[in-house]
Amino acid sequence: MSKKIASYDDLLEEKARLQELLAIQRETISINFGLVKDEIKPVASGISNVFITLSRFGKQPQQSPLVYFGIDLATQMVLRRWLKMKTGWFTRSVVPFVIRYYVSKLAAEKGNPLWEKIKSAFSKATS
Repeated sequence: MSKKIASYDDLLEEKARLQELLAIQRETISINFGLVKDEIKPVASGISNVFITLSRFGKQPQQSPLVYFGIDLATQMVLRRWLKMKTGWFTRSVVPFVIRYYVSKLAAEKGNPLWEKIKSAFSKATS
């Protein structure tokens, strides 16, 4: 408020000035909001990529649930022996999911059955 309001005309002028100021401030806020949204886009994209990747680790193909149960059980037994108390909490919680994911992917491949891959791995190791 620049001057005292003495008449009705002064009141109308002050109202128009305040409405103009409000419109300018709204436009400034919308521009700033757009800038913040543009700055947050890479972070949001990165977070969504992390969630998508982590959700893939938990899923297993349901072609043969008994095979994947065996994979989970063997993974837990082997990793309990290797990942004792010497590793940190992050390693103990993430590594089993990663290994289960890749072993289940290996078992789900159609072209070369899992048993053939195991036999070929042992035959390479013994020769």
